[in-house]
Amino acid sequence: MEGKGGSIDIELSDFTVPPSEVNPHGVEPGLYMRMEVRDSGVGMPSHVIERIFDPFFTTKKTGEGTGLGLAVVQDIVKQHRGYVTVESEEGKGSVFTIYLPRIPEEPATGSVFQDEAAET
Repeated sequence: MEGKGGSIDIELSDFTVPPSEVNPHGVEPGLYMRMEVRDSGVGMPSHVIERIFDPFFTTKKTGEGTGLGLAVVQDIVKQHRGYVTVESEEGKGSVFTIYLPRIPEEPATGSVFQDEAAET
């Protein structure tokens, strides 16, 4: 959107992939937090979408970027057993979706802080 303006919308929600459902993005069944980042930019052609997570791939001019940003994002998300997907169409912007597995809440069992006076 550089030089052209536009908007970026971010949405966070619970998301469930049922065991019986085939997910087109390859997301395994389970409970997730889903973060969608939508922009109203110029979008990307399919040949760019195919490579955007490749390290050092960039469409920027020399000196404007290294092409590591999305590769690093994808690696971090994968390390946390998550998924990143992208949908884009030229002239219609892009949507990046990150799925991170939900961790069941467990009740606190003790205090994180220790009473120093009790130790002496």
